[in-house]
Amino acid sequence: MIARLPGSEVAGQRGQGNLAVRTGKGRGKWRILRCSKCRTEFSERKGTPLWGTTMPPKRAAAIANHLAAVCGIRKSSRLTGASKNGVTSIGKRLGFHAVSLHDERARDLDVSEAQFDEKWSFVEKKQKQCDDAKPEDALAGDQWDHTAVDVESRFVVSLTVGKRTSESLVETVADFAERTGGAPPS
Repeated sequence: MIARLPGSEVAGQRGQGNLAVRTGKGRGKWRILRCSKCRTEFSERKGTPLWGTTMPPKRAAAIANHLAAVCGIRKSSRLTGASKNGVTSIGKRLGFHAVSLHDERARDLDVSEAQFDEKWSFVEKKQKQCDDAKPEDALAGDQWDHTAVDVESRFVVSLTVGKRTSESLVETVADFAERTGGAPPS
């Protein structure tokens, strides 16, 4: 039997009203939060794309805005004063955070009409330049974005990236069914 602290059933859950700002700040940069239930302390950046970085929030927001406006890495770097590696790092962090947020929040959706589509692109090089004998080329070449979109709101319910195979299609349809309760649109 695992011993639990009183109130630990809300530990790690959002919106439970159990967080308070600790007096004093962590290294003078970020606020330190304390859980009133389990007494753990952590940075206010925990669970955000900025967790583990020292980049100022304004610069990270500027990078996010430039990337959302389809600026490239070099252009975003010049406009924000961040290094190319810094822009790439923030872009990856934002992407991973968006995926986890979508997985957490896009549940029990009511979709009256759905549109399934696919879009072609390539990674590193085109498929005809890939060599099947090279293991590093397994993820290179043709890649497809298989999407399931709510027609009314244009919300992307499901997205699967991969080769154009029946497995990718089945994965997209299964993910869509899981997020919408399994009920097909009427």
